[in-house]
Amino acid sequence: MLAKFKKIRKKSFRRENLFWLLLLITFIGLIGALAVVNLKINKKRVQYIDRVETLKKEIQEVEKKNEELKKGVSQAGSKEHLEKVAREQLGLKNPGEEVVVIIKEEEESSSVEATEDKESFWDPKKWWEWIRGR
Repeated sequence: MLAKFKKIRKKSFRRENLFWLLLLITFIGLIGALAVVNLKINKKRVQYIDRVETLKKEIQEVEKKNEELKKGVSQAGSKEHLEKVAREQLGLKNPGEEVVVIIKEEEESSSVEATEDKESFWDPKKWWEWIRGR
């Protein structure tokens, strides 16, 4: 009878250990899954915080631009503003004044040089002369 009791006790001990082992593995797996989810949430949170800061900066810039535009609108009806627009955009002048136009030569010369470079690079005669060594 004592031998039977020892066998039964060993079997129940194994089953009990197996239950606790499975419970422990499940618990560790659950903690691991929660840790992974927590890391993903923190990463998203950091991205959203950065996005909020960027949007706040954009809002400040837009508000500054809005203030400038409001000032421009308030000045649009004034005589000085109309006269400035007529002079700058329409080229008008008051009686007795002369209009002077200043042209930058650097821009024209650089565009001419760029055109000459393009023509010289794709000129077949120049390639042929270069190949022949002249």
